[in-house]
This record gives sequence, C-alpha cells and structure tokens, in this order.
Amino acid sequence: MSYLHLPRLVFAGQFQADPSTVNNDPEHFDSATFKPNYQQPGPGETNGWWNPSGSAAWRFRNCTIQQVFYEDGTSCSDPTVDPIVGTPVNDNEAAIEGKLVDLDSECQMVSEVWGFKLLVGEISQSLGFGGDFVCTPFADIFVRYPQGQADSYFGAFYQSVISGINWASAGTSRFLEELAVSIGESGLLSIKFNVDGYDDDSTSANFTFGRVVGSIGPYLPDEPKRFVAGRALLAQPNTSVNMGYAQITGNLLSIDLGNSLPTQSAGGPLVDLGALEVVLLGSGGPVSLGPIAGYTDANWYSQTAGIVTLSLNSDQLTQAATTPIGIVTSEGNQTLLAEAPNGVWVRADDFVFRLNPGDTESTTFYLTTFGQRSANQQISLNYDSSQMQGQIQQGPIPGPKPVGKPTTALTFPLSITTGPEGTVQLPLQASDPGDPRTYIDGQVYGVTYGPGNTAPAVGSVQNPSQILNALVWSGYEIPATPTWTNDVEPIFQQYANLYPVMKQFVDLSNYNSVVAAASAIKQVFGVPVTDPRYMPVTRDLSRAKRQMIIRWLDNPVE
Repeated sequence: MSYLHLPRLVFAGQFQADPSTVNNDPEHFDSATFKPNYQQPGPGETNGWWNPSGSAAWRFRNCTIQQVFYEDGTSCSDPTVDPIVGTPVNDNEAAIEGKLVDLDSECQMVSEVWGFKLLVGEISQSLGFGGDFVCTPFADIFVRYPQGQADSYFGAFYQSVISGINWASAGTSRFLEELAVSIGESGLLSIKFNVDGYDDDSTSANFTFGRVVGSIGPYLPDEPKRFVAGRALLAQPNTSVNMGYAQITGNLLSIDLGNSLPTQSAGGPLVDLGALEVVLLGSGGPVSLGPIAGYTDANWYSQTAGIVTLSLNSDQLTQAATTPIGIVTSEGNQTLLAEAPNGVWVRADDFVFRLNPGDTESTTFYLTTFGQRSANQQISLNYDSSQMQGQIQQGPIPGPKPVGKPTTALTFPLSITTGPEGTVQLPLQASDPGDPRTYIDGQVYGVTYGPGNTAPAVGSVQNPSQILNALVWSGYEIPATPTWTNDVEPIFQQYANLYPVMKQFVDLSNYNSVVAAASAIKQVFGVPVTDPRYMPVTRDLSRAKRQMIIRWLDNPVE
C-alpha cells in the first residue's frame, strides 16, 4: 500500500522554498573571478539572480487537511464528523526548518528536501502525529503553466515516507484510528505532495511561496519509497499533460493525476481539457472504465490531490491485467496519457547520490508489467550526462566542464536482472575523479537505464528523475595540522561568496570571525547529514573536507 490506498488524507496549502540563487550559476563558484554584484539581486540570470540572500529554508504554511478517505471507500470533509479534518499539516515550528538542496550547480533538476519535520493535527490537543520526512528529490518536473515564466510555471512532486512517528492520540477521529492500524509493522507512512505556482517576484507578498497539495497514507516494507511501483501513464505527443501513475488493489483502480494536469495560471485552476475518461486501450479501441468527474470544479484538486478511484467489475479486472490503461478526451477521442503497449515500467527508488572515493551505494530497481512485479527481466544501463551538460551554462559565462568524466570514477554493472520479486539492486562504486572541474569539487554523472538488452540512446531520457544522478567528490588527504590559509579559507571563502545570508551570523571569509564562532560552527559540522542544522546546508562538501574543518576548529592555526 501507499498514499494511493486507503485510508488516506488529503491536505493543501502553501510551501516555502528559500534557496540562495547565487549558487545557481556554476561560474559563481570560482572565487578568483567572483564579483560583489553576484550577491545582489538581478533580473533573469544576472547578478545573483532573484534571491541571492536565500537561507535554503523549506517549510509548509497554512496547510490543512481538506478531506479524509476511510478504508471502506467513504470520505469525510466535515470537522464535526471527524475532528482531524481542518487541522494543520505543517512543519514542526519548535524545530529548525527543513532545507532545500540541489545536488550540484550543474545538476539542479533533482532538488532534495532535507531535515524536514512534520506535525499533522492538533498535537497540543492530543490529536494527530508527528514525524520526520525522509529526504527525497522532486520528480517529474514539467511546465505546468506554459504561458508563465520560470520558476513559476513549473510543477513537480515529492514522494517519500514519514519515519519516527509519534502518535499523540486519535481522539474521536475514526480516520486516525484506521491509519494507525493500517501501517502495521513498518512504522512508516507514505506521503506524496505536488508543488507548483512558485512565486519568485521579490516584490510580492508571497515571495518564495507556492502551492502544495498532497496526501498521506499507509506504507508497507516491500514498496519503493519514492514512487509507485504500479502502472506508469506516459504523456502522449502533442499534449500539455505530464505523466501519471495508477495501481489496482482488489477491485479498485486508483489513478494519480496530481502532477499531470496543466493549470490556467501559476498555482491556479486546472485547464478544462474537456470530458476525460479512463479507458483500456485494447486492440478493438478504447473501452471505458469510467469518467474523471468534476476535475474542473474549484475544490476538486485541493480535496482529492488529483487522485481518482474507480471500482472495476470482474471483466474489467481481467482485461486490465493485460491491456494498457489510458486517459482520453471524450471530445475528439484524443489520448492524453497511456501505458506502454507492453505494460512494462521500470524505475529506481533512489536516484540521487553523493559519494566519496571508495564509497559503494546502491539503489533498488522495480520492474512491473501491467502493474505486476516481473521476474527475470533484464535492465540495461549506460553513462549519459547530457542532462548535466545542459546545465553547465546557467548565466552569461559557462561553468566548468566537462561533466561525466572520467567514467572510471563511477562504475556499475551495465546489465542487471530482476529477481523473483521483480526487483534488483544496482551497486554504484566511486573512486577519485581527480579535479576535472577545478573550482567545483568532484564530478557529476548521469546514468540512464531501460528494460531489455539495450540502454536508452544518449539524450533520449529527458526526465531527470528517471536517470541516476551522482556527485562523486574529489579525493582529499587531511593534513595533520590544517591551517586557515592553506586549507580552510579556500573552502570558507567560496561559501561566503555563495551564501551571503551567513554573514549576519559569521563572516566565513574572515579568520577572526570564524574563530570567534568556532564552537557553534563545530557543533553544526558535527551533526548527522539528516539533521536540519547540518552544515553546509547544501550537503555539497566531502566527508574528508568536513573532517578536516572539524580538526582545524579544535586547533585553529592561521
């Protein structure tokens, strides 16, 4: 089960993402050529872009539970019937806010949320629960409002699990009682939320805020955490939609269109695409499974998170087991979304990696055929860093290149085969890439994959969440006695340039200022990477260099 299944709650409100845009431009990492105006706001890709003083904060604001769905399929949007309705879904205000983090300035399309803590309900009134949002990147980014401009026209989703759950009480909430039982031994909840309508106008009252609509449901241990291992509905050519996901459980077909449908404005109402039908795309023509009713209604999206559930009869279930599912418009019978004709879908659960030389990390691939896990299926992989190559030049001056070289610094099997459960692990082995990008530490790599005995052609996979994105740091030998001038200052000067918000706390470019704050700096450099206080908040410093800084803070030799 996952957020798609029952019981499930739906919430809506706003999110805040407050990144420093100085580091959007790879060329800004070069301390030798850094200019003071890079820390000033500028139109478009000039100066420090639209938010040079960003803090990297990530939080929810004014999010509330809009509707709950019970195990029997009934729903409730009335707080007098179920008291959890209308209560907040917000970050833990007593804790430090989460952080929004890019993998690299040359890999900005899989931004992750780290250290985010959630409170659901009215904890002060012993109603609801809290927990930790496990770090995840956004997925399936697309231009949701084509008439807009970056960054306001984008839409994407985050899917993960909530761990470390502390239940306050269910009170008289039927929904909370059912949800607590449904998670079983996993102790986790599945969460998925869609983000769009981001406001990057610094003169706006909603600057750095956007719309969030999401859902929370049960999680079981054999599921992936970051996507639905069910049926992928792919956007068809010459349409304005984005891919969606479906899953059949029992006789219920659940389809998630929360990040699929375009909007009339940034964060605004959904575009009326005409009457939409869920169909089976058989050889004899589309067979209707039911309509997507009410999707243009004002509250449909905020109360459903774009999730549609249909009940199938036995004949429909039998046919669906071997027939692609699609979404079509009744007027003109245009197919908007469709499964692959053979029903095969493969994806990796983890797809963003930070590796030190000598590290081995792995990810689990799930391969399904018409929603069923498929054993003994080959998956082929290859190097493809074309996504990163396209991000080398973000402003007037290109950043360092090349990306993806040397390939010997990131190795992996070029072919793997799923086991009995339709899954297989892929190991990624890192070694020292040297210093290929000079003023940006390490190297970034892309790895594409696909079912069968041939990997996708280079450049053919355009969805960053359907490739593996890896940063491999350069090798570094920690000096016995690090000094400010030779070892620490080059690192801290770069951070002082890229994150001017830090200067109100400590001037990282100044030896005396750093020494005066040494105790506090050491504390935040020593916390786990998952902690919201972790430094650097961007998670872009190798383990060895962090250890060197901690050693120097114990003996701050100039």
